[in-house]
Amino acid sequence: SQIPPVNDFKAGMKLEARDPRNATSVCIATVIGITGARLRLRLDGSDNRNDFWRLVDSPDIQPVGTCEKEGDLLQPPLGYQMNTSSWPMFLLKTLNGSEMASATLFKK
Repeated sequence: SQIPPVNDFKAGMKLEARDPRNATSVCIATVIGITGARLRLRLDGSDNRNDFWRLVDSPDIQPVGTCEKEGDLLQPPLGYQMNTSSWPMFLLKTLNGSEMASATLFKK
């Protein structure tokens, strides 16, 4: 029997996640809830109707900063409520003072 991966994430932590409705976009997400090895995630800039679940070892999640290191840009989620020109400032505000999920939490 396989043992599920340890889940040391906490609600409120930030990470990067693929937008489940637009697989080419990587967005900032917040951990909203935790059940076993699963994370309930909400893309920052979207609402609770679009929350989704990922396992802690999912290839769809990564530490904040991964996108930038790989030369990619973080995208607003599909259905972002505000003007897209406000996205860079929104991103700064949402990350400022937030707890980032450390790379050791990701079970790749």
